[in-house]
Amino acid sequence: SATTKVHFATQASINASNSSTDYWLYYGASSANAASPPASSSNAGLLVFENWESGSLGTWTANGWTVNGSSPFDASFHADVPSGTGGTPLDLKCAAASTVGKTGLRPRWAWRYTNGAGGPDTVAFQWSTNDFAGTNAIASLTSTTAYTDTKLAGLLPAGAEGQANFKVRWTFSRSHTSDTASTDMLRISVNNIATDATSAFGAEQDIGGM
Repeated sequence: SATTKVHFATQASINASNSSTDYWLYYGASSANAASPPASSSNAGLLVFENWESGSLGTWTANGWTVNGSSPFDASFHADVPSGTGGTPLDLKCAAASTVGKTGLRPRWAWRYTNGAGGPDTVAFQWSTNDFAGTNAIASLTSTTAYTDTKLAGLLPAGAEGQANFKVRWTFSRSHTSDTASTDMLRISVNNIATDATSAFGAEQDIGGM
């Protein structure tokens, strides 16, 4: 349809206003004369992509988080912590993904929080291979002011590779129940690919190596 979007990771950066003819999209190639797609690679594309456009949390496990259609970063929905829910910290955790045979893991996401009560709030993005019995930081911010940004992280360390139970999560610790947080457009690419430099919700900010 006219509203369908297809997301995939490129094998090299493509600068703004430029194009590349190195990629093909195959759909319904049933003809005997139609070109066949190349054999898939376990290291190709995106390990995780989530924008909650189904309108539900799906396979994500949430404490205090929900899916909301109010002021999304892109399209129609995002995941958020509305005011007045739960205790702290509030977390949103993905189902396990296998990184066996995959290298060069690089996350990108958008996040936002509001602070209307004056005390500091902390929003953090973490990864784990043991269901968060131990955690590893991707990014964290503590502030007393409202914050909105899009992040492109450096490569995750080698310990995130070759794991059958790789997970990521967001946590939000707030000073007052009126404070809120939200996130959207999560992508974790493989092969050390930096995902597109621009999007419908703004330019990426590189936050350096991990």
